[in-house]
Amino acid sequence: MTFGAATTVIQPSQTNTIVATKPTGLVDGEVIVLVLGNFAGNQGNISTITWPTGFTQLEFGNSNYEFSQLAFAWKVASGEPSTWNIVADRAMTGLAYAVRLQNPGSSPQDGHTLALGPGAGSSSPVSVDATGLTTTATDTLIWVGMSAQTTDSIVSGFTVPSGFTAAAAAIDDAGSFVRLLVGYKDSAGSGATGTESGSLTLSSSTSGWIAGLIAFKELAGPVISVQPTASTQLAAGSTATLSVTASASGGGTLSYQWQVNGSNVSSGSGGTTISYTTPELAYSDDLNSYTCVVTETGGTSPGSVTSSAGVVHVGLWVIGSSTPVFSASAGTTVAPSYSTLPAIQANDIILLVVAQKPSAANGGTVTTPSGFTLQSSLTGAGGYGATLANNTGNTNLFVYSKDSVSGSETGTLTVTVGTNGVCGATFVLIRPMPGCSTSYAATTGSDSAAGNVSVAGGADPGVIAGDLAILTFNGSSALATYSAEDVTQTGITYSAVTELAEPSTTVGNDVAGFIAYAKAQSGTSSAAPTFTATTGGTNTNARGPGIFVRVRSTGLSGSAEVFATQRQANNTLRRM
Repeated sequence: MTFGAATTVIQPSQTNTIVATKPTGLVDGEVIVLVLGNFAGNQGNISTITWPTGFTQLEFGNSNYEFSQLAFAWKVASGEPSTWNIVADRAMTGLAYAVRLQNPGSSPQDGHTLALGPGAGSSSPVSVDATGLTTTATDTLIWVGMSAQTTDSIVSGFTVPSGFTAAAAAIDDAGSFVRLLVGYKDSAGSGATGTESGSLTLSSSTSGWIAGLIAFKELAGPVISVQPTASTQLAAGSTATLSVTASASGGGTLSYQWQVNGSNVSSGSGGTTISYTTPELAYSDDLNSYTCVVTETGGTSPGSVTSSAGVVHVGLWVIGSSTPVFSASAGTTVAPSYSTLPAIQANDIILLVVAQKPSAANGGTVTTPSGFTLQSSLTGAGGYGATLANNTGNTNLFVYSKDSVSGSETGTLTVTVGTNGVCGATFVLIRPMPGCSTSYAATTGSDSAAGNVSVAGGADPGVIAGDLAILTFNGSSALATYSAEDVTQTGITYSAVTELAEPSTTVGNDVAGFIAYAKAQSGTSSAAPTFTATTGGTNTNARGPGIFVRVRSTGLSGSAEVFATQRQANNTLRRM
């Protein structure tokens, strides 16, 4: 196994997204490891990370002293973009590495671990316990260390453990003084034990350290040269075809087993061949993940390798969200950036969510941007009356839409706001089926009680299978965090809720909320929806307006659903 090129990105402070750059020479079948080091500072620790599609998180932890955080994830390369966005639920200040392992068919199955270190002058070595990592002589160990300073005194003497080669190192000296160090050892030895210790000269301003260790095993068995297409959008009632191309590394015989969401397929056709066709897909199959286990028997290199995943999107597809941005205190504009969205295509839908705390109790305005349509708003919500102060007071929420975008949107959108204490703005990118039009309906509600969030809509927006439910909430305090969002509605079975963003700022008098979505898998609604979230941190003032927006893609037949008769034979997941 060979440790290839690594790229480093130093990210400006106070953003939810850090961008990692693809290493030079990366080819399909090689392994990518993304490493994220974050100095949380006054923003507080991040609690969740949304890794790019296909990456699996290995470790994520906090140091034992203040706000140093380290995380890493991996995947097998397959048609990778030039950059990857690593998105957190809070603003970050830190660094990202993209590491290339030049050995097709490697996997971190030997294990991975973190060590959580002290700071503030501690003399403890930057050590990771390797006990239990059952390595062999051909395996590769990757050691990662991260530290940060609270002043402009750069950490010094940061070295990798003995026997390791430093791949690269970087210092973010633009205000956070984060140091991230990556080293590797190609010959791990058999049955790694004890500790792998780097060194770090700590001072009274060191904000702690954290280190991690990953053991990558060099696998025997076949090599997959063509993976399933990463993701494809299809109409309900369509079928998807997925395929792989593999070769036997030791002259053995190959066999195939397709899986859906980790279990062997039990329907469709070709489940034990190089090409598998699903049964007709329903909305409940949205986000199904298909992989193929290729096994080589006989020959000189028997073993099994699992392909990368091909994900199916049935009907409307939520592509992602932009990094939330905020106005200045008492600012008159807020400017969300198109560049932090995933790639925009012609005819996509862009939603704009503006969450505001006014500068005067129960005031505040937002001017509808050119080309956008206001779908719903709720102002003066939260049950505070005329009270307005830091971490308390009624807030406002606005949701706008722009249909059939050009796909050439760049730069920022300037949104004019009035009587503004502070406001945040976030884009949501949605992809409808080709040839379909889009309609909306919305309902609003106010949560005026401390504790967990519960927003009861005031009316039934009329939901049917295939509709998207966009859930937005704006609380009065940045001291609260949100998780485990859910939505219920009589007559509808929803998918699990996915959080897209958690806009939060301490500017002005603070606001914090969430944007999430779910898909209606079956049924017809007969009552107003209710959506909820678990609130962490200080939840006394997790109160404010909530908006439920129903998004519907209407097919050429005029029906709200895209029927099986509209299936397209070419909408497959086969890489041609």
